[in-house]
Amino acid sequence: MKPRSKVIDCDVHNTLKSHLDLVPYLEEPWKTRVAENGLGLMFSGYYSPIGVGRKDAVPPGGGQVGSDPDFVIEQLIDSYNVDYA
Repeated sequence: MKPRSKVIDCDVHNTLKSHLDLVPYLEEPWKTRVAENGLGLMFSGYYSPIGVGRKDAVPPGGGQVGSDPDFVIEQLIDSYNVDYA
């Protein structure tokens, strides 16, 4: 029997609950820049009348798409047998 090929999803977008969570780990000038202006990631400048995140990917507890790692694993990694993301 031929072994199963590995599944790699190279387009998974995570989101922090708050960009301020990252600030303590940054060095200047990034610390100040991120604290004042955010990260410039998903939902921060892309325009679409229907949004850019999957509606079914909002975490059950609320928050932005990709902000709950356990839900991302359950919904994406486990559901589709993704080996690497």
